[in-house]
Amino acid sequence: MGFVPEAPCLEPHLDAIADRLVDSRIIDPLEIDYEDRDLREGHEPWVVRARHLAWVVACLSEFQPTNDSVEGAGGPPVDDGDAWLPSSGRPTNVAPGSKSKWNEWRYRRLLRHAYDGLVGSHITGPKPAAWVSPRRDDFELIWHEVIRERDPSRSEAYGRPVRRVNALTTFYSVLAICRAERHHHTRYSDAWHALAHDEQTPSALVDHLLTQIHVQPAPDGPIVRLLPQRAHDEEGASSWEWSETWIREATTLPHSVIALLALTLVEYTRFLTPLVPPEVLPRISGAFLKAHRLGQALLARPASDNDVLWSRGVDAFFLYGEDDAWFTPSYSLCLRAVLETGAAIPSHPLVRDALETIERLRTEDEHSWIDATYHTGLDVEAKLQRKHTRYTTHGSETLTEPQAPPVQHVSLDVDVFATNWKPAQNVEWQPRAPSIHAAALAYSSLRRARSRVDPRIAVERPEPPARSRVRSPAKKLSPCPFTLLEITPRGDGDFNAHLSRRDPVGGRSDALYYESAVIDQRVVDLLTSVPSGGIPVGELMKALPARSRPTAKRRDREDPRDVALAEVNALRTAIDRLNVFFGCQMIRVAKDPGSPSQDATLAPGLTVRM
Repeated sequence: MGFVPEAPCLEPHLDAIADRLVDSRIIDPLEIDYEDRDLREGHEPWVVRARHLAWVVACLSEFQPTNDSVEGAGGPPVDDGDAWLPSSGRPTNVAPGSKSKWNEWRYRRLLRHAYDGLVGSHITGPKPAAWVSPRRDDFELIWHEVIRERDPSRSEAYGRPVRRVNALTTFYSVLAICRAERHHHTRYSDAWHALAHDEQTPSALVDHLLTQIHVQPAPDGPIVRLLPQRAHDEEGASSWEWSETWIREATTLPHSVIALLALTLVEYTRFLTPLVPPEVLPRISGAFLKAHRLGQALLARPASDNDVLWSRGVDAFFLYGEDDAWFTPSYSLCLRAVLETGAAIPSHPLVRDALETIERLRTEDEHSWIDATYHTGLDVEAKLQRKHTRYTTHGSETLTEPQAPPVQHVSLDVDVFATNWKPAQNVEWQPRAPSIHAAALAYSSLRRARSRVDPRIAVERPEPPARSRVRSPAKKLSPCPFTLLEITPRGDGDFNAHLSRRDPVGGRSDALYYESAVIDQRVVDLLTSVPSGGIPVGELMKALPARSRPTAKRRDREDPRDVALAEVNALRTAIDRLNVFFGCQMIRVAKDPGSPSQDATLAPGLTVRM
């Protein structure tokens, strides 16, 4: 929004953050005596979690300082007599004539304090780092949360607190690191700092997550998975690094998780682009292309396993030791992801559908948005569906199950809440920070996307939501980003398809991004029969081998022209399925349905090689 740290409207928020991060008020959750009487009666103390520090760093890092220098190397000037430390509380000494206790220097000190707690040393860092930051001596590269696991012998009892791997916290933490480094909120300039203080470097933490992201074409649209290195214990048993079931066993990651990873890759590329030499820029382009493919996966596979569209849904995640769900607004996160990665334009049907969801949550005074997950019935529905969640296990390997109960995920439809919302009867349904945040960031991404089309375009208020909307928006795919498709036989009747993006770099052609898939003979014949210059669909039907021609149902005494039209429509359906498989327009067909003369064209710049 353009506010500076001195803005009066920011002061209460910064005061609250500083008060929460005072060392004397921070309680180590690993040392809490839960046998205490007050704790047994439900009076548990508030503790600083890894997710809190991740959100603080991500939000405060949105501010771009006027001076790029880091602390200790020519940073902003310090006020006279200013010895304030974030760990001691909010600043009390205010310069004469100042309207706020905060300035850029104190703001950056607070941000760095939270950043140190998120990734600093658990030995010499701020107090929360002892249970928040990944530990170098234990070879940790992902974040943990301190939770109390249920006692297996007593369903309502909890054991002592332990540190457990948490994927959502890791995603938000890596996003926070990329944004902080992008806006020059660096922690230190000495490469020996991490070694001396026994902590993981931010670059290692970021690379460990981003290199695991894997996109693979599939019949219902590209699937996105995290493929970590398999860990082995002392006895040689293999186990997964992630404990979440929706990572280890689900067909594809939840929509909101794919969106988070796409937004993180965008921040990562924007951070590195102005810093790297020209010869390294192709690698940055490859990272952004991966983000673009995540956006294409959201467009090609918009519905979850229980048929909830991301444009009108929220994801509920149940974590270890917690009875209530952690909700993420898919309608906002995915909208931002497809716009920021360039996979969709503002007029895309799914983008318009997500904007309609946000308008449905707008309050009657039009000044805020209702939180669809807070005492609306969706929270209760999430708990009910949680008991029936099942996943399809991939591969034949036996996965080592974690000691704690599985972590589950549920997708919920916001329309179920929005259509039944009656303000007069449900006064507790009110705007909250998450719903306002989701709407504000969605409209910010919309403004940026529209400005790329025409800088003179401002964000206009969408049309009022209709009483009933279409069951599912039209599936509209974006152009193909690949330049080379290499097809090789597998020996079992199928073929390996190797997709890559190759751009000339320094006189040679390097692969910037790479994907692979398994395709059958019909897909091969269809891809190799379409010339780059285009061919009428009626002629394409004749050019295809008889084994790969799609057949249409015929009736007795049917007009031959109707038969030809039915075959053309069957071929169009086959092309649509092929495009959904790859998640982009590999073969483009002119917008003249029902005509054998319409042209089918191979994606511009794409070369198919056998």
